[in-house]
Amino acid sequence: MANLAQERFRTGNHVAVFAEGDPIPLGFGVVGGRMAAGTSIQLTQDTGARPVHVVGDPEPQDIVDGAHTYEITLASLMLRDLDAGDRISAGRVDIHLLDRMNGKTVRKAEGCQLTNGSDQIPANQLVATNLRFAAMRIR
Repeated sequence: MANLAQERFRTGNHVAVFAEGDPIPLGFGVVGGRMAAGTSIQLTQDTGARPVHVVGDPEPQDIVDGAHTYEITLASLMLRDLDAGDRISAGRVDIHLLDRMNGKTVRKAEGCQLTNGSDQIPANQLVATNLRFAAMRIR
């Protein structure tokens, strides 16, 4: 087994889902495992920056800040508790990317609202759930 203290690259991360403002992850501590854990996460930030052009000049004159949007895609969220699933579907959640070494938050998506999800159930393979959220901000 590898020694985490000697790793040169950050590989020991976890993803946890929390009800907005609640310090306890959804589903953690329930017999059967981490029901608020994900296997991978993608955080996308769009600043809405757009070039400003004037008539007769092909080069932009300026770049202006536009509407910021944040999207989170979370793969293989294991929900074995219907209450946790209901809380994710009905309300806002915070999604934390946690460092396994020290337990500190690496990135956090706040005020996330579920926008859509999909399940993949292949024969003799792991069941995969993919959830997409819109977030108020990513820190």
